[in-house]
Amino acid sequence: MRRVIGIFIIFITIAGHAQNNEYHLKMELNGFNDSVYYLVSYYADKFQAVDTSISMNNQIEFNGDTLLAGGIYILAGEKMNKYFEFLVDKDQTFKITVSKEQPIESMRAIGSKNNEQFFEYLRFNKNEYDKIKALQNQLTKSENISETNQIKKSIEDINVGLVSFKTRFINDNPEALLSKIFLGMQEPEVDQNLSREQAYLNYKNKYWNQIDLTDSRLIRTPILHSKLINYFDKIVMQHPDSLIKEIDLLLNQHIAEDIKNHIIWHLTLKYEYPEIMGLDKVFVHLVQNYFHTNKITRLSQTVIETIEKRASKIDRVLIGKKAPELVMMDTLNKPQSLYNLDAEYTLVLFWDQECQVCQKEIKLLKDLLAENIFDLKVFAVGTDSKLDDWKKYIVENKLQMNHVNGTQSFSADYHELYDIYSTPTAYLLDKNKYIIAKRLSIEQLKDFIKNYQKEQQ
Repeated sequence: MRRVIGIFIIFITIAGHAQNNEYHLKMELNGFNDSVYYLVSYYADKFQAVDTSISMNNQIEFNGDTLLAGGIYILAGEKMNKYFEFLVDKDQTFKITVSKEQPIESMRAIGSKNNEQFFEYLRFNKNEYDKIKALQNQLTKSENISETNQIKKSIEDINVGLVSFKTRFINDNPEALLSKIFLGMQEPEVDQNLSREQAYLNYKNKYWNQIDLTDSRLIRTPILHSKLINYFDKIVMQHPDSLIKEIDLLLNQHIAEDIKNHIIWHLTLKYEYPEIMGLDKVFVHLVQNYFHTNKITRLSQTVIETIEKRASKIDRVLIGKKAPELVMMDTLNKPQSLYNLDAEYTLVLFWDQECQVCQKEIKLLKDLLAENIFDLKVFAVGTDSKLDDWKKYIVENKLQMNHVNGTQSFSADYHELYDIYSTPTAYLLDKNKYIIAKRLSIEQLKDFIKNYQKEQQ
């Protein structure tokens, strides 16, 4: 199979805003043996090394003359292995002490109320989950119903306590980064009295209520990206129009610039080569409405032009659009037009006789045509310029299809017209030559046509 890698661009910026322009982070690391340490920040689903420090008698310092952007940071060892997390916010002069043997229990912060609270939460959380783990172990051994119910009640009480801890903290510290993280981790409550459909709509409509999209600190936590993935993979219906509607509703809110840029980039990359057929329409929409209109920022004109060119190519062959005309030379060196094929269904297949996957697909297609269960004709476009080899393969394998060669064309370049970056690639057209499916395997073709016919009845 021949494949060209698509657009994949990552951009990360650090932008601080506070009352001074310096950060001074000291750490006392008891029992740690690395000679080099890294200060690493989250950036959505990625990480960025921000600073480096050499260990001197288990003491390290990170200093800089530009404030760090707020968020969750990581101390990483010389092999970029994660040791522990801590918070960076407005106060950026502080010290952390920690023991390697019991990092959570031993972590202390001097000069940082945010981290004192964060470490207190980590200790409380670990202690409560250790209790739950012990109770769950008891539960597996319990043979008495009364004892079992009591253990379950104890576990439930601990979980309620964990929720109460977060709720109290949020109420007492509404603007704290940790409060924003706690809120972002919350799920909308589902009213059990509602119908299934209404409960779903209620959940979806409240999904983003608890996460502050105006707070750029959240881009430097794993919370935001996790919610983004879950929403567009599991909550929103996997149909291009539904996805486009939800994307526009989300992006038309007041959102911090870093967060908005990430959402646009993530979704653009996700739907350029979607796993579900037809969702590339979302990619085209994003480019036309957010790149072309400069709603995404901090991009060079070259990047914008590159991605717009990609979207323009995909736009031509979206499902529901009329397939571009192809006029190419057949095995007898005569021009043949795609539009001249008269059939209920036309399969436009781009293939290469030297490609093993293509050979398998063309054999399956031959067998399907022999069944003669559909009014289906094939416009088979050979992509190899070795014409003698191409013709020989067709004759030897008795491939009764409408064969043309893409290297002998009266049309524009088929790569551009049909976005061909690998072989085999197939497009299924209706009787009027409108695209009804794309990039199907031949194995999927029979069932697709059967289902399509049922939908049309």
